[in-house]
Amino acid sequence: MKPTLYMFVGIPGSGKTYFVEHLCQRLGLVHLSSDHMRKSMFGNPDRFERGVGNPMVFGAMDYAIQEILKAGHSVAYDSNHNFRTIRTKTREFAEALNAQVVLISIQAPLDVAVERATEREEDNYRRRIPADRVIHQSKTIELPGEDEKYIVIDGTAPFEEQFAAFESQL
Repeated sequence: MKPTLYMFVGIPGSGKTYFVEHLCQRLGLVHLSSDHMRKSMFGNPDRFERGVGNPMVFGAMDYAIQEILKAGHSVAYDSNHNFRTIRTKTREFAEALNAQVVLISIQAPLDVAVERATEREEDNYRRRIPADRVIHQSKTIELPGEDEKYIVIDGTAPFEEQFAAFESQL
């Protein structure tokens, strides 16, 4: 069976990580998180510079994912693939490795996403995200087009409902 790369689209607070963590447990997927990678590379989030750090983080993520797929394992790329160019690049390298790609759009109302992102409990990896950044991302996100096969998940539903929707659209 081909390994599968699961990619995600969604604004901060939409419920991506919640769904990814549960999906990985259910399906036995390798979970690669950009938040965890960022923390491991930069430590204190105050030291992270977006313009400099993002290419390093995503370069490391892409490398790790390619190695995992080459080894024949399926992986969930826990980050937002909110722009078509990023999705296309990631899809192309996965397909070059003979992997399947599943794109999942996690959707939640903007007010729910803002509340979650601004009030989330912080830990070693996750930080609160200011409302203006969530709102900005909601305006700039490039949702999958009709030419992209993707699954829609309600980011406000409990996981069992999300998983049923996932299976029915797969």
